[in-house]
Amino acid sequence: MLNLLSVSWMVAKGWECNFRGAPPHCDLVYRTQPLGSHLLQNNLCFLNIKFLSVNTPLPLLKSPVPLSAFTRISPTSDLWHVRLGHVGGDAATHVDWFTNGADVDSSSPLSVCESCIIGKHARQPFHPSETQCSSDFLDLVHADVADPMPVLTPHGKRYFLVILDDYMHVLDIHLLAMKDQVLEAWEITRHRWENKYSRKIKTFWTDNGGKFVNSAFVAALTAAGISHQFSVPYMHQQNGKAERVIRMIEGRVLAMLHFVGLSQTYWGEAALTAAYC
Repeated sequence: MLNLLSVSWMVAKGWECNFRGAPPHCDLVYRTQPLGSHLLQNNLCFLNIKFLSVNTPLPLLKSPVPLSAFTRISPTSDLWHVRLGHVGGDAATHVDWFTNGADVDSSSPLSVCESCIIGKHARQPFHPSETQCSSDFLDLVHADVADPMPVLTPHGKRYFLVILDDYMHVLDIHLLAMKDQVLEAWEITRHRWENKYSRKIKTFWTDNGGKFVNSAFVAALTAAGISHQFSVPYMHQQNGKAERVIRMIEGRVLAMLHFVGLSQTYWGEAALTAAYC
């Protein structure tokens, strides 16, 4: 798992983080004990360590003492599989293909992940669509809202909206408290993509749900000159790309939470991480 450590908290707990140049690196010292030098990558310091549980019989201590322990681990494909949010396929074995400076130990094969087996069960796939895909970026954009999650996030979110480009598979995700926030979230993504890529969205494909088929949404799409196409009611497979993305995110959310033993309350953070990865 990828852990983010705060320098200020580390210093408060007795660490020294000495940043130096030529080449840029950080020397770590804990209570006068040197713990090695780590090169900075994109202004970040990566430590390949695993935190361990310390089973100390507290009755033997005069006073409770906060203890932590860790050990160095090799950056194997299994570790990168977890860092990338339990990514599917063999993507974790090819991290060095799409990153610069990533430390990858390719000597160990990718293991079977129990958390992925638990989190990613799904029904048999439908027959592949014979409809031709779009021929350029933002010609066709898919969207859908996932079913409500069983628990709220700490910020009161229960749904998430996915927006996916058909051609490049660029993905955006929004956490929502209510379904009536879908239009606002869609407009945020539309303006961001159109301004960033200097292209206009041509066609918007959704299901026939009331969150997309209402007077406010129709007016917004008409004003933007976007054609709205939607699937037949109760034929979710016709909105297959958006449904598949939701299944992917939900599966990886369950896998991540199971792997680290976190409550489902943190499904929102896990969903944002899965979409980002």
